[in-house]
Amino acid sequence: VSLTVATELLGAALGLGSTYAIKYVVQAAVAHDATGAVWTAAALAILAAAGAASYLVYASLLPKMIEVVTLGLDHELIRLANRIPTLEHHDRPAFADKLDLVRQGRQALASGVQMIGLSARTLVMAVGAVGIVASIDLRFLILPIFAIPRVFAGLRAQKLMKETQDAYAEAVR
Repeated sequence: VSLTVATELLGAALGLGSTYAIKYVVQAAVAHDATGAVWTAAALAILAAAGAASYLVYASLLPKMIEVVTLGLDHELIRLANRIPTLEHHDRPAFADKLDLVRQGRQALASGVQMIGLSARTLVMAVGAVGIVASIDLRFLILPIFAIPRVFAGLRAQKLMKETQDAYAEAVR
């Protein structure tokens, strides 16, 4: 899991580096410095290729990570369900609903681990983008304020989705 997250973060950092290198390519071209432009373009190409390779490694590790997490969830579910010495709890509708919800959502739970890497990548990319934008013009730093309503809308949507899943599990019974 940690290797998957590390490759995700490495890809983000290399992507930021290649994005920042564009600035130096343009500055060298504007200054009519052909040698500087060629060297920074070469650095840009190397950073972009390394970032792409990092994302390919991440993509190859991701299914294995999801499989490992799903297997761990299955083992934990079996352990918890078999902790009670009788079978009576399996006949209870509430227990059956909760067990079914966990079974249906275990892939989503496993994919939730992927969100750790994606969140870390988003954080690295956001901080890097702020740095790049600030190096161009400080007035651009007020633009992220317009994203705040979207964050609150996303949190509300997640809460509604959870409430809907819980209500649906009772109706299926």
